[in-house]
Amino acid sequence: MPTLAIVGLGPSDSSLLTIGALERLQRSPRTAVCAVPASVTEYLRSKGVAVVGLALDGGALLRGLPEAIDAVVAFGRQGDAALGVPGHPMLDVPGLPNLLRALERAGVDVELIPGVPRASLQATTAAPLMPLPPVALQHTWEELVEIMTRLRACCPWDREQTHESLLPYLVEEAHEVVEAVDESDP
Repeated sequence: MPTLAIVGLGPSDSSLLTIGALERLQRSPRTAVCAVPASVTEYLRSKGVAVVGLALDGGALLRGLPEAIDAVVAFGRQGDAALGVPGHPMLDVPGLPNLLRALERAGVDVELIPGVPRASLQATTAAPLMPLPPVALQHTWEELVEIMTRLRACCPWDREQTHESLLPYLVEEAHEVVEAVDESDP
C-alpha cells in the first residue's frame, strides 16, 4: 500500500522549515508542493528534494474541494510520495479531514509531519505570512451526524440532555436574539 506523507513546510520562507520535515521530504521519491512560495520550492530542490509538478489548485486543496482532493489521491496512488503544505497540516489546512477520508478510501496510507503553524509565527513576529485562500469548507450531513453521535457518546452533559432539559436555554437564547434585534446590534 503506498504512503503519502503530508508535510508542514512552515508559515513563511524556508527558514521556518523544520529539520524533520526537510529530512522526510529528502527521503521521499517524489514530492509535490501546495500553495507555497517559489523560493521554498527552489530551496527544497537545492537540498535534494525531488519536487515534481502536480496539476493542482493549491487553494482548492486547502479548502478541501473535490477536484483538488482527487488530484492528490491520484498522486498518492502512484506510489510513495510526499505533499508539502503551508504551516502545520493539522492546523493550517482546513480541508485536511476531507483529504484524509479520500486517501483512506483509496487505500493510501498517510503520514502527517508537523510544521511550524502560521499562528506561532504571527504571535512572535511581524513578518508577512503566506496568504491562505478564504476557507470554504464543504461539510456533509453525515459529518454533522458523526459529530453529534460522538458528542452524545463521549460527553456526560450531552448524554443527560432531553428536549425538555434544553428548553430554558432555548428561551434564553431567543430573548437575547430579540434584544439584539431591538438594539440593532447584529
